[in-house]
Amino acid sequence: MNYQHAITRHLRAALAAIALTGAMGAANALDFTLKNPYLGVAAGSTDGYGTGLRLYGGAPVTNIFGWEAALTSFGSETYAYALVNRAPYERSAWAFGGMATARFPLNNYFSAFGKLGVHYYSSKATGPGVDDKESGLRAGIGAGLLWHFTSNAALRLEVENIGGANGDLFLGGFQFAF
Repeated sequence: MNYQHAITRHLRAALAAIALTGAMGAANALDFTLKNPYLGVAAGSTDGYGTGLRLYGGAPVTNIFGWEAALTSFGSETYAYALVNRAPYERSAWAFGGMATARFPLNNYFSAFGKLGVHYYSSKATGPGVDDKESGLRAGIGAGLLWHFTSNAALRLEVENIGGANGDLFLGGFQFAF
């Protein structure tokens, strides 16, 4: 019985590998848009900082894999600290990084992507009794969707985390190939 179970398990693994290989081959064969280098801009919500902005650019290396660089402002906030003479409390953060990307076409108009990379992250908080600065390299991971509404332009929605706590981004923007 164990022999039969082992054959069944290996047969399933082989079929899954064949299906994955076929799917990757089909994805490489599809002629979907935005194959050229691209630039983009996005804005959205960040963890604890308000509205974030991102400028990014990248290029495909193959039909699936590519690279991307991004400059991200997590936003800033200033408010009166009520407990100590209403003195202002300010905090802000930004990051610059590079990511490896993988894009998978879902149909002729939509594709999904994932990315993994490293960012230089810097944050600052000042106020009554607070002078906190933090900077250094942080890992980043993200995923999103592209809607290719023309051959050179796409609407982009993504979620990304840079460095763990207080590093969540929920962004929407436009991407243009040239």
